[in-house]
Amino acid sequence: TMNAFAFKVIDAINREGIGNEAWGPC
Repeated sequence: TMNAFAFKVIDAINREGIGNEAWGPC
């Protein structure tokens, strides 16, 4: 599902140590 895909993307970003600022105020 799209939610699972988004979760994997977010998880990968978190592993990279990128802050939420890269995604904006969401």
